Amino acid sequence: MNEGEGEATAQGSWLPEQRRQEIGRRIHAYGRVSVREMARVLGVSQETVRRDLETLAERGIVERTHGGAVSPAWAAERTFAEQVRLHAAAKARMADACFEAIAGARRVVLDAGSSCAALAARLRELSDLEVVTNNVPAATTLSAAPGVRVLLVGGRLRQPTLSLVGDWATERLIAYRAEVAVLGTNGLNAQHGLFTPTPEEAAVKRAMARAAAEVWVLADASKFAARPEGHVFAQWGDVHHLVTESQAPAREVAAIEAQGVRVHLV
Repeated sequence: MNEGEGEATAQGSWLPEQRRQEIGRRIHAYGRVSVREMARVLGVSQETVRRDLETLAERGIVERTHGGAVSPAWAAERTFAEQVRLHAAAKARMADACFEAIAGARRVVLDAGSSCAALAARLRELSDLEVVTNNVPAATTLSAAPGVRVLLVGGRLRQPTLSLVGDWATERLIAYRAEVAVLGTNGLNAQHGLFTPTPEEAAVKRAMARAAAEVWVLADASKFAARPEGHVFAQWGDVHHLVTESQAPAREVAAIEAQGVRVHLV
């Protein structure tokens, strides 16, 4: 008898591979799982779940953490403080280019991430501007600007990105209308669009794009990826402008432009 089969028979439901498929499904849906929670859901011991997680880690489906596992895309996600230090000069140039183009807007939806936070530093210069955001550092930056009204969408605070996510965030965005949405992304390519590690972040980004008449994306050259890693939140048909670095892959840039997106190289 193989490992776990006696348990599955006793529990009357889960065979070993079925358990692993369910763990993989939850990792894909939520980005992470805990040993304790999966033991409860599957009706097996925590030790059995740990062995399943080790098997899935060997297959590259999860990365083990203390007390559970996360998706590989989630594990690769940097903290906001780390993001700010990376490609800082490029982010400042992208922010400048976007700012010059959208400075006439009166309602802007601003996404999470360090590129959007760099734009917030420029938006402080405007007057009679309303910014709706889930980006806590950006909201803090804008809070001292006398001509800017800041509306935080609410929701649960995600520690890596210092962003607000969840139903509270998406429900408020559904009812909002803006001239411009400025989005960040964890990765992109011409074939698949734009992607982010977690479904919660992806849901907020989709709601932001739908709330605006014009969608801008800020992405330095490091964000170009051969395949999607995580959850796709937009196709290029949803995007009007992409601001990126001049060293971005020329073939990818051309393929994105061919889909109707105006690409701004800085």
